[in-house]
Amino acid sequence: MKRLAGATWLITVVFATACGLDRGGLLSDADPGSGFPEAGGSGDGGTGDATTGDEGGPSLDATVEGGAARDGGADGTRDAPVEARLGADGAVDGSVLDASDAGADGPGDAPAPSDSAAEAAPDAAPLPLRWDGGAVADPVFVLREWEDFCAALVACGELPSMSACMALQAQPSSPDALIPPPSLVNAVNAAVPDCGGVARALGDGSACSSSVADRCAGGSLVTCRWGFQMTIDCGANGMVCSDGSTGGGGAGGATCGFGDCAPSQEGLTYCADLWMVRCTNGRLVPALDCGTYGVPCVGPAGSGVCQGGNRPACLPTPDTCSGSSVVSCLGGRVAGLDCSNVYDPSFTCVAPASGPVFCAAGTACDATHVDTCTGSKGDRVDYCAGGAEGVYACRNAGYSGCHLGVCTP
Repeated sequence: MKRLAGATWLITVVFATACGLDRGGLLSDADPGSGFPEAGGSGDGGTGDATTGDEGGPSLDATVEGGAARDGGADGTRDAPVEARLGADGAVDGSVLDASDAGADGPGDAPAPSDSAAEAAPDAAPLPLRWDGGAVADPVFVLREWEDFCAALVACGELPSMSACMALQAQPSSPDALIPPPSLVNAVNAAVPDCGGVARALGDGSACSSSVADRCAGGSLVTCRWGFQMTIDCGANGMVCSDGSTGGGGAGGATCGFGDCAPSQEGLTYCADLWMVRCTNGRLVPALDCGTYGVPCVGPAGSGVCQGGNRPACLPTPDTCSGSSVVSCLGGRVAGLDCSNVYDPSFTCVAPASGPVFCAAGTACDATHVDTCTGSKGDRVDYCAGGAEGVYACRNAGYSGCHLGVCTP
């Protein structure tokens, strides 16, 4: 049985700043490639594509599959033919996308390029996606895996508390959903309780200022956005490291993505596996994992969208809740995900009084929760797990016990 765990999405700017958790712009959505994990779609603010249905929200009947798209089939799956995922005009030799086709024959409800993109350097040669046609990594949403990851980071002094770490897990629509990627999370979890091994898995782990700009080191991304150095092998996740320098943009900093793009491509979208990719500040960045919503990425280069072609039509309005599911409008068609399936059975869709809907276990606590040791042997951590009180059993996870609310190696 899974332990109750979660991510607190209502972390405040005051707390994050005080604890040093404003990691390189995690609390800012000014750059779609480096925003704080966002809840639900928000038009131009995050994915630029995850917005929801007609007035009152579209019906979920026979539309939300709760992440089942990973199981196989033609509707947003890993096993779907490349042609089904990319569109007839989206690939060259079955692998690299040709950006020169940008938007010429995209679907009628695909988003049009922005005026700024159309006006910027019209003579600049478009650049293709640097992608070999293989599978791209999925974000980590399973709460048990993230819970173990947080326990390790806190035990080894990388972050101040389990509650603070849990607040950093992304919502599905976040453009930062792949930071950190599954390969790094799995490597850290495998090293527990050896903090030397955790540091090696992180690629360093030493403390550094979150103001230090992300950079590429060969095919890896080196980032201090969480206040300690992580080195992420972009190639292990089906991507390359890009800083936008060869495309003439270069304003967005480095990221794991699909290479650089020209100024004339700014704002255009493409498909790579199940990911919708957007040209942002000279980089082709992963913007939304369509498969998490149970749909494929479709359309020609320059007009790629997440879209379930046989699903009900919808208009781009904010996401809504339907039971435990987040309902979105992707590419003019209804799509959604079941929070209880994607995260943990304790999770549901939460609709706050203001702001976008999000997946959580509740709203009873947040990242400011004071973690404590509890249990008959004092070897459990009581912490905030996705807005609800949770308990982590340190000894069962391989630690020696608990001290001051932290599992001890």
